[in-house]
Amino acid sequence: MNKRLISIIVVLAIASLYLVIISESAKITTFEECEKAGWLVDRITNYDGYNAKCVLWNGKILVKQTVEPPFIPPVTIEPESLPLTTKEYVYDDKLSYGFEYPDGWEFAINVDKDVEQCNPSLNYDTYTCIDFPDKSIKKVITFAKKMSPVRSQPPPKIDFSVKSAADLEEVKTEFKKELGMSGVPIINEDAILVNNISGYDILSGTPYWKLKQVVFFANGTAYVFKYSTQDEFYRMYEETFNNIVKSFNIK
Repeated sequence: MNKRLISIIVVLAIASLYLVIISESAKITTFEECEKAGWLVDRITNYDGYNAKCVLWNGKILVKQTVEPPFIPPVTIEPESLPLTTKEYVYDDKLSYGFEYPDGWEFAINVDKDVEQCNPSLNYDTYTCIDFPDKSIKKVITFAKKMSPVRSQPPPKIDFSVKSAADLEEVKTEFKKELGMSGVPIINEDAILVNNISGYDILSGTPYWKLKQVVFFANGTAYVFKYSTQDEFYRMYEETFNNIVKSFNIK
């Protein structure tokens, strides 16, 4: 077999493989299908445990976003008491906000590609560049308490997000709609004022799990804090969350 024929066979094989990738990838329309696509998948990236991005070899990106809280069984022992502190500080000069966060907690930053002028297909040292399906989202930061490796329960988690909004009422309505769809009852809600910034505080949950959401609004932008964990941990770190909220300021 001469070299020319071998070259033709190789080119045809590569072309056939490419057509198979394009054809099979076109059939994948959801994150769940992408997750099970095997060799068609380039990579899967988890943002915060609930949201993830699946990238196929043809460049197609499918994103999973969920607002429904996972079912978490109650713990059988009371967690040990730990210091409640907020010693670190977050400041964003592009989005003009700042607040304290718990000392020693781990965090992950996801920023919209247009805000940071970054490329979602590239890896960055200090943040993950995201093309959010919800185009109103500008940035999401997730803080998680470091837990003992012997514990099976998920750690307490605090999410902070920045998004565009028409007004405070729009965000309040969105909160209640999401809770209604997930079947989580509202326990308490209230209007708040922190550092002369108008806000809204809503607590929801079950006897075993709690979700507290606080939103501030200014100049067409909503700044949202979410704290979700098992009831035992909720009571344990509620003061820490409240300290974060009280420290929030717009520069």
